[in-house]
Amino acid sequence: MSKPIMATVGLFIGFTYWNDWQNGLYYVTNEKLYSIQQILNNILRNIEYLTKNASAVEKSTTLAGTLPAATVRMAIAVIGLIPI
Repeated sequence: MSKPIMATVGLFIGFTYWNDWQNGLYYVTNEKLYSIQQILNNILRNIEYLTKNASAVEKSTTLAGTLPAATVRMAIAVIGLIPI
């Protein structure tokens, strides 16, 4: 009876380590060695920065005002789950 419980707990622990980007942020300095989660987190932070600072970007570019933050978050969630 305890096998499904142990499998579920093991799966959750595996997902926790898989989605952990913070250790890579602390210890890895070479960009070639970044994990998928760290790269995706950097993309998300860059989009949030561009969205918040859209007024600082030239008015001639319309890209900064129309960045789909929610869509990018969902795409990042899907991309992060593909290797699993």
